[in-house]
Amino acid sequence: MRSSNRVHGSGRSVSLVYISSGLMDADAFTSLCRKLGWVDVDIAAYSANSEVLDASEEAFSEAVEAVRAADLVVLRMHGGSVYFRKYGRLMDVVVSKGIPAMICSGSADELEGEASRALFPYPDTEYSLLHDFIDIGGERNLTGLVLWACRTFAGMDVGVPEAEVPRAQGIYRPGDVRGFKEEAYLRSLDSSKPTVAVMFHQAQWLRGTTAHIDALVREIERKGAQTIPVFFTSGENGKLGSTGLRGAVRKYLLKGGRPRVQAVVMCMGFSQAAMAGGPGNVFGMLGVPVLQAPAVYRSSRDWEDDTAGLSPQEVSMGAIQTELDGQISTAPLQFMEPHGDRFSVCTVPDRVTAVADSALAWCRLSKLPRGDVRVAVLLDMPTSGSLGACRGLDTMNSLCRLMSRLSDEGYS
Repeated sequence: MRSSNRVHGSGRSVSLVYISSGLMDADAFTSLCRKLGWVDVDIAAYSANSEVLDASEEAFSEAVEAVRAADLVVLRMHGGSVYFRKYGRLMDVVVSKGIPAMICSGSADELEGEASRALFPYPDTEYSLLHDFIDIGGERNLTGLVLWACRTFAGMDVGVPEAEVPRAQGIYRPGDVRGFKEEAYLRSLDSSKPTVAVMFHQAQWLRGTTAHIDALVREIERKGAQTIPVFFTSGENGKLGSTGLRGAVRKYLLKGGRPRVQAVVMCMGFSQAAMAGGPGNVFGMLGVPVLQAPAVYRSSRDWEDDTAGLSPQEVSMGAIQTELDGQISTAPLQFMEPHGDRFSVCTVPDRVTAVADSALAWCRLSKLPRGDVRVAVLLDMPTSGSLGACRGLDTMNSLCRLMSRLSDEGYS
């Protein structure tokens, strides 16, 4: 997507490229640049999501053309370069042309090393400032990034603000109700009613891409239950004021060491237990079922037409890694609908209902005496005829241990 702030005749110009990978939010950058008509510099901005560039060679060629003309290239790489297949080809252009580049992945991986730092030929203080602008995100911080570029490449006499740090975690209500008080809300919860936590990434709250969260919260509450919707970031980060997943669980989902909820719906992929760090599985503090609602990084129509369902990338992030945490896979909740070069988060009504019904069923189950709970164990019988085959694992011994433990804990 290309945009301009439509300032002409100033004699000063700057050309910026912003590539987003794994976040589908590139259009936020060009939309912002379009608003900066008060800046006395002609800003030519190009942005793209890596998912689009990987899917279309024509789109990738347009990105390469924009990079060759750029004063600064920004790559926001959520999850590392593995999810942007053409990353190496794009970086070959950046390096061969000697174009200043800022690469930010928000985690300690191969993209945050010396080689990436060498692509930005400015002092460490400016590198840190721009890294914060990109890593923290939000309109104010992206404005700071653009102002820095206008000052550096176009000679504009303008002050560049420090990065603004928004809330890292909190309770969310659809519509983000003005004057909402978290403590008062938690006190208002009725302990006799089923309560479900809905957890999602702080970046979605910051960008306002919460249509799927809004739909799920409203559906659960329409069915007579209560919700505690919580936005958070996975790991602790003092600079950002983040207490991490562990801190969010302690503050919002526990009361006197006991859970406020009977079930959790997790709307973030990857192994959150691993990303949260610390001893043991963070969800063990709660002792309640955690359901995983996978994200689909395509349109709902593409998903419906795909006989495989989730793509390998979506399965990895939204099912395989989350099952390592002991989470229960449910229906996909988040889809990305294209609108030209832009994408918006949406959901599918019957998928929302399926996730809500599953969460409430687990809430009801938690109220039953263990002796009244009927447990069925299904074993796979592949075409080889090997009952319970599991890639060399001792399925039958595991089943015996499971049944013994269920019996010891009072299940009939």
